Amino acid sequence: MGDMENITFTVITCSDRASAGVYENRTGPWIAEQVIAAGGSILNQVLIADEKRSIANEIKHGLIGDVIITTGGTGVHPKDVTPEATMPLLDTLLPGISEALRMQGMSSTPRAMISRGVAGFSGKTLIINLPGSEGSVHDGWELVSQVIPHLVRQRQGNEGH
Repeated sequence: MGDMENITFTVITCSDRASAGVYENRTGPWIAEQVIAAGGSILNQVLIADEKRSIANEIKHGLIGDVIITTGGTGVHPKDVTPEATMPLLDTLLPGISEALRMQGMSSTPRAMISRGVAGFSGKTLIINLPGSEGSVHDGWELVSQVIPHLVRQRQGNEGH
């Protein structure tokens, strides 16, 4: 029995270049592998271009599950719009998660401070924006996977505060 047992995930990779076939999408499939290895299940895994409406629509489709993890689109390039697509859907912000991800990333690169990813709940669904680089996704997953089960159970009212 893994830490993520009975927790359902949608994984959304936001990347113009990967969706156009310029390079392989490695971050989304890697997150899905980690979820399954921890006992969770994948409801949906998608690769889409950096387009605000498409990202928001995919997040809305994922609201049937417990957790949505996005990867990519958190920088400052004009096409990086994942936080803008996510924010209007959140009813409870979790700024500590975003802050922790940036702090952890800064131990590897000062560029981590420019990540604009957000985290929070939309209803009972936890949404976390991870950056797009493989290293930041690996490090970020290692961090957030430690709190996801507690957050999901607590939001469902199954665990005290």
